[in-house]
Amino acid sequence: MSYYIPANISVNIRQGAYHIETLTLTDGGSAVDIATDYDEIVCEMRNGNSTAAPLIKRITLSGGGITISNTNELNLNLTTDFAPGNYKGDIRFRLDSTQNWITLIAMDVVITASISRKDV
Repeated sequence: MSYYIPANISVNIRQGAYHIETLTLTDGGSAVDIATDYDEIVCEMRNGNSTAAPLIKRITLSGGGITISNTNELNLNLTTDFAPGNYKGDIRFRLDSTQNWITLIAMDVVITASISRKDV
């Protein structure tokens, strides 16, 4: 049996600003053909560290918010107006023609305030 250890990434998002995060998937330096290897991709962001924490954003390949370019680039629309703070996320992939899901990417997400202003 194979075990996958998710890659850990950090993402900084400005609250309310249009934000596309592009991730390039490789295996041993070779491009991973995402569209061929996986039938579905889901990205979920949570307000907490566990899978039981409240879900704040969910995007999918089939439902919108995730696109693939150049066979191995995953484009995630992480635009959000959620409160500034620290969040957790993961990106899960369903293997082609199976019901088996794997989490390949774990995210630390920081949302920063959209406007800085000086009080008068």
